[in-house]
Formats: sequence, C-alpha cells, structure tokens
Amino acid sequence: MQTEQFNARKIKCGGCVTTVRKNLLTLPGVESVEVTLPQTAPSANLASDSRESIVAVHGTNLSRDAIEKRLTELGYPVVG
Repeated sequence: MQTEQFNARKIKCGGCVTTVRKNLLTLPGVESVEVTLPQTAPSANLASDSRESIVAVHGTNLSRDAIEKRLTELGYPVVG
C-alpha cells in the first residue's frame, strides 16, 4: 500500500474533513483518507485559514497530482 501526505489549508472542522474524505475516495486507487486538524492554542494569533491540516491518503497507484488538484478544487490549497 502506498501513502501520500499533504499539508492543506482551510480544513477547519468535521464537515471539512467529511468533504475531503468523500471526494478523495472517488479518485482511482484511493482506499482510505485520514485528516489531522491543526492543534489550536487559546492564545494563537494565527488566522485559522493559515494553519495546515495533514491529509494522508492510502491506496495503490495513487496520483499525487490528481489528489493535490482535487484538494485545491475543493478550496483546500496544498502547501509545501
């Protein structure tokens, strides 16, 4: 099994996580998707849009370009 990991912005809540999972699971070869939301500190001054979530995609013959394109289309830009 292959794993591709992405840092994506603007994934803020459970609804966003569900949207990411449902959409990425429709791509060829994708078997599972895990999303880790950023840690939030009460005193954090960073805008929530600038924090990055980790999206791990597991499967076979994964297309990194297709996954990144889908995340961007959904409004969750990949950084790094």
